[in-house]
Amino acid sequence: MPTEKIVKLVGKPLLWSVAALIVFKMGLNMYGLWNDARTFPYSPWLSDGVCNTVVVPLSGDILFGNPYAALGPTDEGGASLPYTDADFVVSLLHNAEQDPNVSAVMLQIDSYGGTPVASEVILDAMNELTKPSVALIREAGTSGAYMAAMGADTIIASPFSDVGSIGITSSYLQTVGQNTKEGLEFVSLASGKFKDSGNPNKPLTAEERALFERDMAAWHEHFVDLVATSRSMEREKVVRLADGSALPGALALNEGLVDMLGNRATAKAVLSTALGYDAVLCDY
Repeated sequence: MPTEKIVKLVGKPLLWSVAALIVFKMGLNMYGLWNDARTFPYSPWLSDGVCNTVVVPLSGDILFGNPYAALGPTDEGGASLPYTDADFVVSLLHNAEQDPNVSAVMLQIDSYGGTPVASEVILDAMNELTKPSVALIREAGTSGAYMAAMGADTIIASPFSDVGSIGITSSYLQTVGQNTKEGLEFVSLASGKFKDSGNPNKPLTAEERALFERDMAAWHEHFVDLVATSRSMEREKVVRLADGSALPGALALNEGLVDMLGNRATAKAVLSTALGYDAVLCDY
């Protein structure tokens, strides 16, 4: 058989094999992007090709957990309360950073806070963004929600919003009196004297209170440091503001906790200026 025919016969299957390998590799890459952020229920790309600014919602308590599971905080009647899964927010921010059609991010906040670690991971993810970002505080951006907002380039707040509430709380409802009235007795079975500290069915001892207050003081100091660094404020000023109280948007502006007052249109205008072209919003 002539050499040319052999080359042609061998060459075609080889080309098809190479093409198949390329397609397979592309599929693996897409799966990897999806699997890295699998809490996001749709495509790893957030833009539909028209919108260029992702609006990331931060509503209710900030926790860790699947936002699509029938789990989470409930009120006294057992009804589900709105909450935000920090990992879900981080996955959206990660995808926004990777999506070539996304140019900016708006963190839209309606939250009175959440757990310290969940709030800080959102702050860290916001700090890692290389694209322009704003945090829009609508109803409230307090405690952990304010912590998350500090990662944005610009913080905008409604004049009617609650802002700040810099501090830590571990308060809980003690049920000892009710249990005694109902004839219930708490039986402590713990491997160490502090293992069941904070159990609402037993009185809080002076030693346990001191332990909790020690921990809260450490967390409080870290929160103060984060505000001072993120907002470029003198630490003494932050210490004065960190009494746990929230401020209306206008007072928060006066104290330097936010950069301007406004609404969604204001945030859109700020991002449009930063981009040099119109920010087209896509909500998630």
